[in-house]
Amino acid sequence: MKKRETKRKIDLTSNIPRISQDKISFLIENISDYSVDYNELMEEYENKDIYTEYLFMLPEHNDPAVYQLIPLFCIHFGINLYQIDEKLKIKSTAPFFIRVKKGDKMVEKVSAAVQLEK
Repeated sequence: MKKRETKRKIDLTSNIPRISQDKISFLIENISDYSVDYNELMEEYENKDIYTEYLFMLPEHNDPAVYQLIPLFCIHFGINLYQIDEKLKIKSTAPFFIRVKKGDKMVEKVSAAVQLEK
């Protein structure tokens, strides 16, 4: 008998709610104000700067370490995590995440956009 080996593909993002980029276009237009990379996010939390309310993962970044840790991280700290459906078309280098901090002027707008998506 021939031994067959196939690569297992595990979708680590299947339980993360998805959102259309059209719903959060107001954040994408100001992406430089709301972008954060993984290392910066972890450093803030090591320093007890826990201010993130919403975190949006971009589909073009598929580093397994990020996708395994971030959902657990967000559950632990009570952060609302979403994945953007489509790839973003931005001229600058894309960040790992789009983040909205607690108390930001966009929190209510993001909350309304997320409710519409459900």
